[in-house]
Amino acid sequence: MLVRRKATERAGPLVGPGPFVLVERQERAVFDVADPVEGELRLDHGRWGRWAFTGDEVSGAVVTVADVRSFAMGLPRTTEALVQDKVKFRIGRIVYVAFSRDETVMGFAFPKEEREALVRSEPAKFTMPGRADLRYKWVLVRMAAIDETEMRELVLDAWRMVVPKRVAAAYDELG
Repeated sequence: MLVRRKATERAGPLVGPGPFVLVERQERAVFDVADPVEGELRLDHGRWGRWAFTGDEVSGAVVTVADVRSFAMGLPRTTEALVQDKVKFRIGRIVYVAFSRDETVMGFAFPKEEREALVRSEPAKFTMPGRADLRYKWVLVRMAAIDETEMRELVLDAWRMVVPKRVAAAYDELG
C-alpha cells in the first residue's frame, strides 16, 4: 500500500513502518510504504523516482548539489567540472566528490579499508560503489539521508584525502 502525502502534512497514524522521502531534483514528497525496502518507484505522471527510508520523521531539507558546491568551492585548490552530465569536484585531476546524473547520490573519497564497515554501520545511508569503481577509494551516500553538517564532514574528509598534507594543515590552522 502506498499513500502520497506532502512533507509538511501529518495525516493520522502511519500505514507502514515509516515515511519515505522521494527526491527528484528539488522536489520532495513523503510516502508511507508497508515494505521498508529501498528502490525505484513509478510515479503517477509516468516518471521514475528514487526513494529511501528516512526513519520516523522527515527532518530538515534535503541537501542539494548547491549546498555541496557552496562548501566545496571554499576549500583550497578545488575546481568544479561537469563530466557526462555529472557534477564533480576535484583537486587537479583527482575527483573527491561526484554526483549521479539525477543528483540523488553523492560519491566521495573514503579509505578502502574502512568502507565496508561504514556501509554495514548505516546501510540505509551508504552504499558501495559499482563493480567498476571498487578499485577506487570511493563510497556512495544517498543525499536524502544526510543533513548539511554530515555533508560538510564527508566532503571535508574526502578533500583531505586528495589534497597535499601541507595544504590541509594550512586550512586547519585558518579555520
